[in-house]
Amino acid sequence: MQLGQLIAACEKEKVLSSKTAALSTVIQGYRNLIHPGRSVRLEESAGKSGAIVAGELLQMIVDELSANKQARYGFTADQIIKKLERDESAMSIHKHLLKEVSEYELERLLLKVIPNRYFELETAAGEFEPEPDIKGQQRLATCFRSAFGLASEETKKKVTRNFLSILKEEEQYKVLTYETAFFRAADLRHLSSAEAKLVKDHLLSRIHEGLTLELVTAIEGLAAFLEEADTSDLVDSLLKACLTKGANPLKTAARRYLIENWSGMPGRGGGLERLVIGRLEEWMAYFKRNGNADSASLVTEIRNEVEGIPF
Repeated sequence: MQLGQLIAACEKEKVLSSKTAALSTVIQGYRNLIHPGRSVRLEESAGKSGAIVAGELLQMIVDELSANKQARYGFTADQIIKKLERDESAMSIHKHLLKEVSEYELERLLLKVIPNRYFELETAAGEFEPEPDIKGQQRLATCFRSAFGLASEETKKKVTRNFLSILKEEEQYKVLTYETAFFRAADLRHLSSAEAKLVKDHLLSRIHEGLTLELVTAIEGLAAFLEEADTSDLVDSLLKACLTKGANPLKTAARRYLIENWSGMPGRGGGLERLVIGRLEEWMAYFKRNGNADSASLVTEIRNEVEGIPF
């Protein structure tokens, strides 16, 4: 299409208003000034005044196109990130902003824009800043999960498979950082059985190496993918965190996870819940045999809460 045809088509589709379409037609004349042969043939010369007029007309057209795009298609992924970085208070409305983002931009946000920016903030430490922008990274991670919740099933599959690719191909640092910032075990439902088992085994291996608060968050929904053989090791790791001295967020999160995640899960003889209760009862007996009344009492409390026995 020639430029004149493009202008007419945009006016017909309401991409350009009649006024802006007319301005676009005016600019057609100014574009001749960038063709030296045509400028000589038509005996036209480029001057400061003409350049200023052309620049102002072009800016008016760009402004209208930008406003039109915003109204039709919502925010871009890059606009969302800039808003969150420049205005911390935007977190209170970020879910509303995300509802105005197209599926295409949601996919960009989840696959590229948020992860890339997150790692940029991480690697910036030591170059220009003494440490990473932790609050900025937390806002990005929160926005990621909110955007994931709004995305289509197809986009969710792409994003989850992207994590699988990272797990298989990237260095350990990137894998561990990505999964605690962005991944949740409930996302495994978007993978095949074999793929889900691969990721599950990786998560259980990490838990065995040492449970962290971030990892407890990442394994939300893992119970739905556990096999009976997985249960004891997971209960042991969570219980170990519960038995640490003093109050701390990891202890609280591990206890909540132990209590809330088993009801209705498949398994032998009443489901995983019975397996968890059985493992806790083994620990109760162990602590009682060894005269550790405090630990036995704590495990008894947790066991009763798992089973729903009132205090």
